[in-house]
Amino acid sequence: PYGDPLIEKNILEIPSVVKMGYQQTSPYLVAANADYEECQFESFENNYNVHASQWEFEDRWRLDKTAGSINTDHYHSGSRSFELSGDEFPPQFIPGGFIPGYLAGTLALKPIGITDHLKEAGLTIQCWVKVAFSDKKDAGLEKKTSVHVVKPDGKVMDVAEKIAQTGEWCLYKAYVNLQPGSYKVGEYIEPSLLIKIPSADGAGGSKEPIAKVMVDDILVKPFDAKVNAFVYDPANLRLITQFDDQLFGTHYQYNLEGKLLRVVSETEQGFKTVEERHVNLPKIPRDGGMADQEPSGN
Repeated sequence: PYGDPLIEKNILEIPSVVKMGYQQTSPYLVAANADYEECQFESFENNYNVHASQWEFEDRWRLDKTAGSINTDHYHSGSRSFELSGDEFPPQFIPGGFIPGYLAGTLALKPIGITDHLKEAGLTIQCWVKVAFSDKKDAGLEKKTSVHVVKPDGKVMDVAEKIAQTGEWCLYKAYVNLQPGSYKVGEYIEPSLLIKIPSADGAGGSKEPIAKVMVDDILVKPFDAKVNAFVYDPANLRLITQFDDQLFGTHYQYNLEGKLLRVVSETEQGFKTVEERHVNLPKIPRDGGMADQEPSGN
């Protein structure tokens, strides 16, 4: 909208795209080997409250407010995440056994148009998930949390793999194969993230976990695309986190004056500080400087 190039192709006709956000002021996604509508990223840092019943985020992604709410107490990057409205399903006793109870939250992603490229390469969906239990005794259930990519009718497209954990946040990655004949070029798929936590009593009890389920930093892209994503402070557009293609972040921390204080890199082994800066402001002026020396007369 302001004259910035959003799409370009190289001599081999391979596209690269840039998506502008934060009121169209800053690039929040840069992708190579992907068309504009084939990739998405959302950090929930900036939302456009233009609808009473819906959230609207970057790329005009709209969510019914019944799906959840913005959480400012738990976040992977920046200062916000999205807390899902969880539904509790008690155990069901059936002849010869039972179906364990569980807590489930669903997040409907933005519909994605199937292109020839997506049909051939497939779709990768990555996200960071945190489960915060109100009863610390249930915290062990976090290891049994599962993330599914499902269709609107509930059919599972893929079960995400847990890639890494840094602190209390876990990185999940799913791959959606679009080769089957049921997926046609020109049509849209409507994937949703279904996050399930099993009950605390897996042996047939009736206790369901009471927990908050947060999702942050969602990346959707073709399998063979290379993507970098960026998170800013909406108040001053200061860069907070830069994500690589595997959705691991480089986090930038600032002091109260807005000066860069620390750079922290996120890896499969956790957070590692790669740069730290400190400013020395002497309280007492130093004597003996060049300005205080007598001229030598030579």
